[in-house]
Amino acid sequence: MLLTAITSSSFNTTDGALSGTGLVEGTTAMHLRTTGSPDCGVYNGMRSGLASFAGYQPLVANVANWTVDTTNGTYTTTVPDTTAFSITAVPEPEPYALMLAGLLPTQRHRRKAVTLQTLKKSPIP
Repeated sequence: MLLTAITSSSFNTTDGALSGTGLVEGTTAMHLRTTGSPDCGVYNGMRSGLASFAGYQPLVANVANWTVDTTNGTYTTTVPDTTAFSITAVPEPEPYALMLAGLLPTQRHRRKAVTLQTLKKSPIP
């Protein structure tokens, strides 16, 4: 889970302080006010291709990845981009890769133990 604070004003006692939240302006908290009086901001950065959701946090905290309105206006009909963030699944290695890495011998030893147990339980004709 990611927690990020975004403001169009500033982080102070009047508009909302970050103290006690664990958030830090510039890394986990950002303000959209670059110039003017922003009324609307839409994130336009990457939303897919990273291996973890934590990888998106610096992108979301970077104001360069936002389209920000810098004039006063009414944006009640503006529809934000609601494309979900997604992560890329880590592929499972093929069995031959495990064998080359020396990780399959444990499977072979386990099979031997099962075979020996089976032989012990079976009556010998």
